[in-house]
Amino acid sequence: MNPLTWSDQPWPLKCLSAALALWAVLHILLTKRDHPAASLGWVAIVLLLPLLGVVIYGWLGINRVQRRARLLRAPLQSVAASAWEPVDDPVSADIDLPMPLRPLEELGRHSSRRALTSNHHITAYHNGEQAYPAMLAAIAAARQQVWLSTYIFDTDAAGSDFIAALAAAQQRGVQVRVLIDGVGELYAWPRASRLLRRQQVPCARFLPLRLFPFTMYSNLRNHRKMLLIDAEQGFFGGMNIGDRHVLAAGKRTARDVQFCIQGGLLRQLTELFARDWRFVTGESLTPVTATSEHTAAAGHKSPTLARLIPDGPDQDLDRLRMTLLGAMRAAQRDIILMTPYFIPADEIASALKTAALSGVRVRLLLPDRSNIAIADWAGRALWPGLLEAGIQIHLLPPPFMHGKWLLIDDAYALLGSANIDERSLRLNYELGVEVYDQAFVSQLQQQSEQLLGTARRQSLEQLQQWSSWQQLRNAAAWLAAPYL
Repeated sequence: MNPLTWSDQPWPLKCLSAALALWAVLHILLTKRDHPAASLGWVAIVLLLPLLGVVIYGWLGINRVQRRARLLRAPLQSVAASAWEPVDDPVSADIDLPMPLRPLEELGRHSSRRALTSNHHITAYHNGEQAYPAMLAAIAAARQQVWLSTYIFDTDAAGSDFIAALAAAQQRGVQVRVLIDGVGELYAWPRASRLLRRQQVPCARFLPLRLFPFTMYSNLRNHRKMLLIDAEQGFFGGMNIGDRHVLAAGKRTARDVQFCIQGGLLRQLTELFARDWRFVTGESLTPVTATSEHTAAAGHKSPTLARLIPDGPDQDLDRLRMTLLGAMRAAQRDIILMTPYFIPADEIASALKTAALSGVRVRLLLPDRSNIAIADWAGRALWPGLLEAGIQIHLLPPPFMHGKWLLIDDAYALLGSANIDERSLRLNYELGVEVYDQAFVSQLQQQSEQLLGTARRQSLEQLQQWSSWQQLRNAAAWLAAPYL
């Protein structure tokens, strides 16, 4: 008897199959309302493959990431409500922004539940040659607190410098806390967490992989990178710690950008780190108060407005995704998007195409080749449609560009740790920072123009020269896009 043939099944098995199929269809209808095509496909599988279709749906179709993330974060619910209350800042009640950016500001305020903060000073550091000396100097000058969160912490020359600096800060009485992602730390041997603990530096791993008790979360990774010093200056962006970001270290290096900020945003960043640290260790941290000379961006006024946009799979709203979409729709003249991995979901690709077709100049700065070949192939599957819509694709030569920013016209920037792929925007804990300031955005635009001067522009004619094998490879890689 073929167990998949409905007519040959005994009636008890038919009843079980029907009940399970009904449950699966109801679950699909109630949980996958944002994706009608996917919902229809799963319904067809469940109905056409009695019993087996339900098993396939239960295995592959149910999104357990968000549920697991919420269950893991459940003990923090008592502090989450207070931690995410809007920051009381008078600038939010009376801000002067260009009309196209006002809906974007309101979107950020309501989705993040955080107000814009004012009087910031932001500096961009390129590559480890610029960023690491500034970060190490800040650690050396710290008087009260040094909080560091990173995805990868290599134990090579650059990593060893940070371990030594953190140990020295701990020995002179500074409160040092280091949070490393449990999967990201596996890139290095020996493990940075072990070396830090030998130096008596408090270090924790975010959801490490364990056999006992069994915790193997390939998703739910903490991809945030931030270094917070005495509530006076903070470093954030996409740069990990290690020789991989020092161009002089060797061939297998990556260019990147790290930002240092002074001003009111430090309060939001320290709250976010304290929340992550409490989730991992159970310890409650109390941020120090910035000294008077640092409360207004090192003693001088600045028109720069900024806001933290944290995101993660335990949230009800896809904050960074919505912010990206809102920013792209607010553009009137120019969009510059730089990202190391460009595998956009349909709505982001559509927003870029809509902007380009509406007369906005859309320029993508992508690495000619990243460190993940399948990610490159998946992204290239979308290039024909993007180019046909008038979007410019510029490929940056090696070393691999790992930097990321979104610039809108000459007044808005979205910075942080997230890539333009589903892993960042759906599966990881990420960090975004909105910046409203014409002078700062103009600086990043100038730096973008310098990068564009070294890039190779992709054309439709070049795509037509792709072989059938290359097109098939890219299309097949695109099927894995939700997990890249």
